[in-house]
Amino acid sequence: MRTVPVNASVYVEPSSVSEIQMIIRNEDMFPSPVRPAGRILSPSCISSNEGGTTISTANLTNIYGVKRVIPGRDLTAISCIDCEPGVTLRELQIYANKNGLEIPFSAEIGSATVGGTCFAVTKDSSIGEHPLKGMGLGDMASMLWSVNVVEDDGEVHEYCIFDGNGSYDCHFQNLLDSYGVTCIAVRMMIVARPKTPLTTIIDISHFQWRNEDVCNKKFDQIYQDWLKISSKHGNVLLSISLNSNMILLEHRLVGKTLFAPFSTVLAKYYTWKKKRVLQRGGDYPFILKILSNKLLKNSVFTRFHQQSRSPGNHYDMDIPRDTPKLSFTNVAFPIEKFQEVMTGMLGFTREYEATYNYKPKMVATYIVKLSGIRAAGPYSIKSSHVFFFDPTTDNPKDARFMRYVKAFNVHVKLLGGKPSLNQTLCLETDPTFGATALSIQPSSRFETEWLKRFTPFVSAKKRLEASSSKANAIAPCSFADNSRYE
Repeated sequence: MRTVPVNASVYVEPSSVSEIQMIIRNEDMFPSPVRPAGRILSPSCISSNEGGTTISTANLTNIYGVKRVIPGRDLTAISCIDCEPGVTLRELQIYANKNGLEIPFSAEIGSATVGGTCFAVTKDSSIGEHPLKGMGLGDMASMLWSVNVVEDDGEVHEYCIFDGNGSYDCHFQNLLDSYGVTCIAVRMMIVARPKTPLTTIIDISHFQWRNEDVCNKKFDQIYQDWLKISSKHGNVLLSISLNSNMILLEHRLVGKTLFAPFSTVLAKYYTWKKKRVLQRGGDYPFILKILSNKLLKNSVFTRFHQQSRSPGNHYDMDIPRDTPKLSFTNVAFPIEKFQEVMTGMLGFTREYEATYNYKPKMVATYIVKLSGIRAAGPYSIKSSHVFFFDPTTDNPKDARFMRYVKAFNVHVKLLGGKPSLNQTLCLETDPTFGATALSIQPSSRFETEWLKRFTPFVSAKKRLEASSSKANAIAPCSFADNSRYE
């Protein structure tokens, strides 16, 4: 593991919850703001924490086992994995697989930690059903059953998706879009389900994205296909190469629905190539472009089976400062606007390119199911699903990309898009836009200078709701109390 500079007054790697409590209580030795930093495995740079205390969860990596819980008034028990925040998403998924289970959310970046993703925006075109009917599917926060946190009083508090009356707990929902501004997560229960076999169909073709009529027709077709696939709990992931004028679709279907004799080889090769593209922000490899040949479309060479969702990838430990590296921004929209927004955003990009001689390298789109009860950000949109529009670059230091992002933010705000604090870039240029992503008023113990740009714009109503729900929160699902476990 390489040494990575951390811009903080104090950097600590506690090995117990009691040590984190001591850190929070002792502001003289551990100055504010206190921010978690996972296991320092990120393939990207992390946010600055000048003058504060950075807590790494590198030593909090225990998985305590699978427990059965009874959700609310429902007598049907579901499986949860009890773990600490430093467990990576890949480690969690592999552990679930060994127990005949899977986490419905499948992260492409498997080196992210459970603690680093449970209160922030993540996304995946997930398949199947959430074990809790009616809940969101496609982000890590929606997989949280309960969480133990250390708040600014230095005490451990526990919150569960359900309150003592079996209703959804409001403060718990606020935490899911809080970005850790009120606490440090120290232990959690993650919802799991039985392994779900799937079939992935790769469809790559030439795409004249500069032609508005072509875009309208293509995105209407994709939307109609998604409606059919999603009715059977499948999903679609798409990416567009703006350089090579190609579009790649992953049709993800539940079950082994089609004959796929080369699954073992194709699944490994495609996953390997996808990892390289994701890390370096590259274009589609030549071998994938070959699949656009009409003779190969819908053939056994374009589909493969998997026994369960992928555990995600661990990336190289070095931060590629002078080599190509993926960077992206995104905003979410209601799925009903798919054709309109996709065509419109590519039109915006065409106009931007004509004026400034620049365009992003690619665009990716993920579709996520909503619960209807989230408090802020992309997952508070009123719809059954949202889709993310992600422009990408292979050079995070390219000032031209940042100028594009600033214009992008202005445009998507007018279209009604919703940002996230951890995935939408340049939000500091419009704090009112960024504030829509934050669900709760921060504690000064955890609030960085960067976050202070947004918190004045968190609505008074939202603060009141957060304060009220926190005061009334009752967490019935204690780790020490097995009355709700089978």
